[in-house]
Amino acid sequence: MSSPPPTTPREPASTTVQGLVAAVGRRVSVRRRVAGGLSDVVGELVEADPTHLVVRRRDGGLVEVAAADFVSGRAIPPPAQRLRSAADVSDLTLERVAAHGWRPTEEGTLGQWRLRAGGGFTGRANSVLPLGDPGLPLAQAADVVRTWYRERGLTPLVQVPLPLLSRLDEELADLGWVAANPVVVIVGDRSATLLAIEERLAGRPTTGSFTTTVAGLPDEQWMTLYHYRGTALPAAARDVLVNADQPLFVTARDGDGHAVAVARAAVTGQWVGVTAVTVAPAARRQGAATVVMRDVLVEAGRLGARFVYLQVAEENQPARTMYEAMGLTVHHRYHYRRWDD
Repeated sequence: MSSPPPTTPREPASTTVQGLVAAVGRRVSVRRRVAGGLSDVVGELVEADPTHLVVRRRDGGLVEVAAADFVSGRAIPPPAQRLRSAADVSDLTLERVAAHGWRPTEEGTLGQWRLRAGGGFTGRANSVLPLGDPGLPLAQAADVVRTWYRERGLTPLVQVPLPLLSRLDEELADLGWVAANPVVVIVGDRSATLLAIEERLAGRPTTGSFTTTVAGLPDEQWMTLYHYRGTALPAAARDVLVNADQPLFVTARDGDGHAVAVARAAVTGQWVGVTAVTVAPAARRQGAATVVMRDVLVEAGRLGARFVYLQVAEENQPARTMYEAMGLTVHHRYHYRRWDD
């Protein structure tokens, strides 16, 4: 399979000043009208409201851009962090990476919070990811969140990385938001994980004989076999599954050509996130899950991935045991805070 080289996730351009309010504190590139034409200014966004922006250039000078002169602008992603190992990544950076790997079909902003909706398919695509200050007192921000999700027929959810946002977690609990669905985020170095997988397969004489395919889109067999939390997929699932910069869909088939295991992955810069690992009941304990993990990591390596992450339900002990045997370790946790009417 041929794919373009990995790139740093590109922030969407905004055509309004309001669209950059959440980027305060980040580097931005802003195009503005000046006498005689257009001009770009690049630097740190130090102030923003619906009427104007203030950008601090590298030389320390401040440039004010009035809303009337604003043409377009975007936040500039930070340079790729050259990590020595997967364990060195910060919780916040990894959450940003994971958000690119599993994207919603609709997104809004509330200050530095991302409001995500994806037809109700998965908590990750249908929850707030709080990446900083919402720009409002928490009680008011919570009201905005409740309204935004109710308008879409969804349960209001906030994904809370722990222990990073323990204080936010406590404050949401005080407001009546209920904890739900704890998840562990596990990581590893791709090459070391792949070596552990190869050793695992070599030591399993009962491993079945499977052929695998890797594609950029899921076929009908892939979609039929994948069951999220043991249930059939809703109509919105496919749109969420394919909504990534470099998605990979791996299918293992038996000698009769029937799909027996699937996995989905997304490559974001140096990282590959593996999700949706599912094995048909008749093929369990034959190494099918390990085979699809191997092929995901091989293909991700061709796309430049050096590290791997997975998000696993805390109670899913069989999966956690399998991943631990591959050398993957817990990096941090998160759970959701849910508002019940």
